[in-house]
Parts: sequence; C-alpha cells; structure tokens
Amino acid sequence: MFKAFWQAISSFTALVALIILLIASGDICANATDVRYETAAAVEFSGEQQPSSIPTLLPLKIAEPSQNMNCIAEPEPEGNHLDKYSDVPLSEDIISHVVSLCDDYDIDPDIIFAMIWRESRYVPDNIGDNGRSFGLMQIQKRFHSDRMKILGCNELLDPYQNVEVGINYLAEMIGWGNGLEWALTAYNRGWSGANKSNGKSGYADDVFAMAETFKDNNLINEKE
Repeated sequence: MFKAFWQAISSFTALVALIILLIASGDICANATDVRYETAAAVEFSGEQQPSSIPTLLPLKIAEPSQNMNCIAEPEPEGNHLDKYSDVPLSEDIISHVVSLCDDYDIDPDIIFAMIWRESRYVPDNIGDNGRSFGLMQIQKRFHSDRMKILGCNELLDPYQNVEVGINYLAEMIGWGNGLEWALTAYNRGWSGANKSNGKSGYADDVFAMAETFKDNNLINEKE
C-alpha cells in the first residue's frame, strides 16, 4: 500500500516537473524570438553593416520622441523654414519635403540639412565610396534594400526617396536611446563603429557645427 502511495506521489511529482519544464521552454523560445528581432533591428545598414537579407524591424516613427535628446525639432511657423534654409542649394519642394519628414520623425531638420551638407554637399546625384553610396544622404543600396522596399523607395538618386531612406535610418539609430551623437556616428560608421568609439566621431562634430549655422540663420531672419 505504501509502495503504491509513493509511486503515485513520484508520478505526480514527475508530471509537475514536466509541466514546469514545458513552461520554461516556452519562455526560452519567446526570449529567443525577442533576441532575434532585437538583433535584426540592430542590423547596420551603412558602412560596415551586414547584408539586407537579415529581417529587420524598421520604425517609421519613433514611439517616444521625447527621449531623443537634442534631436527634437522646435515647432516653426508654416513657411518659415524656407527663409531659415534659404542658403541650402536645393529646391523649395525638397526643403519642404525634408522638413515634413523631420516633423513626422520628431527630428530637428537642422541636423538633417547638416548631414546632407556633410554627405553630399547638397548634390542630389552625388555618387561616392567608389560607386557604392548614392544621393543626398549617401545611401548604400546593398545595406538598405529591405528598408527601401518597406518605404516604397526604389531610386536613391531621387532626392525625395533618398532623404526618406536616410531619415528613417537615422530615426532607427536614435530610437536605440544612446543619444544623438551616437546615432550620427552609427549612421556614418555603423553600429559596431559607434560602439567602439563610444559614440563619438568627427562626423558627428561636423554635423553639429553645421546645424548651429542654421540656428544662427534663424536668429538673423527673426531680427530682420
């Protein structure tokens, strides 16, 4: 009788252990999925990045822009941006398009226009890096093909499409919460390059310096 009792207890204990193991296994699988997507979202899309065949999560808008220190655009009166960026040698339509995208992503357009200056000197058909980087924001198609498909962009020498891809990429880097300087460095050097340099680079310094000139232009226009 006691033997049968202990056998029943043992069977019950084994069943409970099996249930616990199955639950734990499910948690592990769930965590593995999270890691897979986290890794995918962190795939680098320029410079030294990995191929675009890896699945990616591409945020079309940053969920909590208030966390993006120093990159949030200050609201501007409608039409004011055309005066502020009057020295930018791009058409009014492209300038307005960039400002509109920046509003969507909560990014200061001063930063984007400074990046365009640094990347291409405002030349829409600029091709650099031995034929690998295209357009205003010097996008490399081999690293951005998935992003381009999701955004509906297929021509990097089209300035409208080019800035949409570039701004989306910068928004993703900002979304990792490491600060704007790190995001700019990652845009230029890739994820691992930004981490190796602690997020600092001459590229980011150049962009910040150029962005300040737009702020100065705005002050001059306001005084006039």
